[in-house]
Amino acid sequence: MHRSARVTAMALAIVALRVAPAVAQAQAGGSPTSAACGDGRSPIMILGMYHMANPGLDAVNVDADDVLLPRRQAEIQHVVNHLASFRPTIIAVEAPYRSTAVPDQYRRYVAGTYALSRNETEQIGFRLAKQLGLPGVTPIDFPMFMSGLVYSELDLTPAPDTAKKSAPAAPAPPRELSAGEKLLRASTVS
Repeated sequence: MHRSARVTAMALAIVALRVAPAVAQAQAGGSPTSAACGDGRSPIMILGMYHMANPGLDAVNVDADDVLLPRRQAEIQHVVNHLASFRPTIIAVEAPYRSTAVPDQYRRYVAGTYALSRNETEQIGFRLAKQLGLPGVTPIDFPMFMSGLVYSELDLTPAPDTAKKSAPAAPAPPRELSAGEKLLRASTVS
């Protein structure tokens, strides 16, 4: 489910506080162990990332530069190298739950017959999984609305069209980049 950048950032900050000891241990060269999480528990890292190939479906859409540029590719590899120090054994990605398309694309990428798209799932998730020698990635995106309802539970009966039809509006002029978009263009992926 796509959310506004503000909601996503707040949710990730809360989660990051819960996994911080294991992440700090991994960054220090150690291994996050059950001792860092408690008996029978496994550490989980959640990575929040802007949509590198912005599909335009979010409440707030970021106008980002091209991640296939050599500068951005080097920055992405730097991020992947740092994530690899956490030594994940499963890479869960934002892709339709139970989809076979994304895992198939990953297998083709590992085999050298698929070029990565601009999508962050591939740029970060596929690269990290391949670098770690993992057999696949796991799609976990379940279509649910912020209310907790799924599509089939919504009353989607169209409202009566009471608006008068008018001539199409002229295209809007290009908008100015937001402060966040300007920062993204001037900073690194990490």
